[in-house]
Amino acid sequence: MIKSLSQLPLDRLAKEPAVLQLKLEDLNGALEEAVVDNCSVLLSSSRCLTYVEGDVASVASRLSGLQQSLSQLKERLQVFMDISGRASSTHAALQLLWAMQETVTELMALPAMIRNCCKARLYSEALDLAVFAREQLVSLGARCRREEPLLRVIGRQVEEERIACHAALLQELGTAENFAHIVKLLGHLRRVGFFPEDHLRRQFIDRRGASVSALKSAVETQCANDCVRGLCSAASLLSGAILEVVTQYRAIFGDLHMSIAFWLRMQVTWFLLLVHRNLTLSRRKHRNEPLACHRGDSRSVPPLMTSLKDKAWLHVGAQLPEGRVGEEPPLDAASLSSLYRHTQHAACCLRRVGAYFFPAVVPVFEHYLHSVLQHKGNVALSRLHQDLRCYSWDSSALFRSLLEKCEEVSHDAGPLVKFSSVCDESGASERFALLRHPPLCTFMNELLKVLNAALDFPLFTVVTALPTMFKRILLRGAYILESIRRDVIEQTTDKQTKDEFASLCQAYVNILLPLLVADLRSVLNFKFVPEAVFSDVKDWVEQQRLYETSCCV
Repeated sequence: MIKSLSQLPLDRLAKEPAVLQLKLEDLNGALEEAVVDNCSVLLSSSRCLTYVEGDVASVASRLSGLQQSLSQLKERLQVFMDISGRASSTHAALQLLWAMQETVTELMALPAMIRNCCKARLYSEALDLAVFAREQLVSLGARCRREEPLLRVIGRQVEEERIACHAALLQELGTAENFAHIVKLLGHLRRVGFFPEDHLRRQFIDRRGASVSALKSAVETQCANDCVRGLCSAASLLSGAILEVVTQYRAIFGDLHMSIAFWLRMQVTWFLLLVHRNLTLSRRKHRNEPLACHRGDSRSVPPLMTSLKDKAWLHVGAQLPEGRVGEEPPLDAASLSSLYRHTQHAACCLRRVGAYFFPAVVPVFEHYLHSVLQHKGNVALSRLHQDLRCYSWDSSALFRSLLEKCEEVSHDAGPLVKFSSVCDESGASERFALLRHPPLCTFMNELLKVLNAALDFPLFTVVTALPTMFKRILLRGAYILESIRRDVIEQTTDKQTKDEFASLCQAYVNILLPLLVADLRSVLNFKFVPEAVFSDVKDWVEQQRLYETSCCV
């Protein structure tokens, strides 16, 4: 159009706007006429569109409700399909069960058969039946494609019987006496398979240890009535039932696990506590105080013998009421020796399983035996003191008869016997001079009782302490002689009494001491130097001049 306009002449180009204006007016008029002519058609079309729009909205709302109904219908159809499928499966399973009625009937009888086998102790057959029942139930469940209520009931009954069989096996494990039977029971328990191997080990210890606990209670009751028999029974329990449990455990499981080691340690601890409780003496009740017969102080010891002043066991100034030597220990040396041997045997038996406890209990026996020997020594000293207090200071009839026989053989014998050393063969006959004084004979017999009691005990450390113990007893005996001289002899003017006292003191040093030295030398297996042990006793008696009649005036 621009190209055509560019080709017009100028005058025509100047008239072109007016021409265009006229054409626009013509077009507007034609448009208005067309609108007027077609107005009715446009109005009718508008109403139709309004009606159509309303119908579409109504249809849309109805379609949405139908859509919701379709989802619910779909869910119900799915539920129906599921129920029908299960019903079909149930029907098929029931048909299968009906076809296998004989097999199901046999399965229903299996729980009762398992129970009867357990009661008859046919554990292998009972476990075989339980395994067979489980296999059949699994097979039937797979073929039925679902777990039937009847099969669930049968499976629950079989499981209950298996639990009852497990309990019966554990109960019989605690009472079985034959080792082969115990091994079979453990094999059955492993087949039951309720618990792991560690739990089976603990069950073995608990069940086999239950009888041990009952025996321990009986032993404790027996100890309250009879200490010796109770402790010997406790030692026998260690070497018997307790060792049997441990050895069976090691033979079955192949090692000594921490659990059995702890259990064994508890049993050994129980025995040690029992021994300590019954053999540990109360210091107040069972102390054996040193015997002295007169109040004094350490100044009674000669000043040149400073070693005696320093000995705590001398206790020169101590005093007990007359006739009291402390309470006697409840066990004598023979009973203690028997208990010691039982304990040593038990410790040697437990050595095989690594529980050698003997070094822990030896000090208790040593302390108790020392208390027994100290009590016997104090009894000897107390009796010596009482005999000297009641002594008539006259030679015994037995000694006089021996003296008369000696005079018949030799008229050269004097009225007094010259005491020589027992170690000399020439003085062998003069040993009978000890019979001149019955208190010394009784004292010597009491000392031999102490020696025999120590020798009956199989413990070397006790034997090695004998020289020191006898040294203490003899020193106290010498002090008793010194107190008798001070209280009795110095208060009398009878020369015969003083001569008899001097003879008694001389026999104490020259006869009784060598006799005791000879006995000790014959029983001690090590080098024994009597001078190193009894020199203090002899020196003290000599410095006190006890056997010199002149000092008694």
